[in-house]
Amino acid sequence: MQNAPVAPSDLERLARDHAPFLRRLAVALVGDEAAADDRVQETWRAAARSREGELRSPRGWLSRTARNIAWSEH
Repeated sequence: MQNAPVAPSDLERLARDHAPFLRRLAVALVGDEAAADDRVQETWRAAARSREGELRSPRGWLSRTARNIAWSEH
C-alpha cells in the first residue's frame, strides 16, 4: 500500500545499506563532520516520515533529500 508509512524494518535495511554513502555525501556537501552528522540525522528523520513507495530508488531519494536539507540550511 503506497500511503502506508515506511516500515521500521525497511528503515533499518535502508540505514544498513546506505548509511556510509549518506555520511560521505553529507560531509562533501557541508565540509564539516559535525554539521554533516546533523544533516544525516535530518535525512533519516525525513525517511522515517516518508510513505511507502517514495523510497523506490533509495540512494536517489536519500541524495536528493540530503542535498535539499543542506541547501535549505545555508
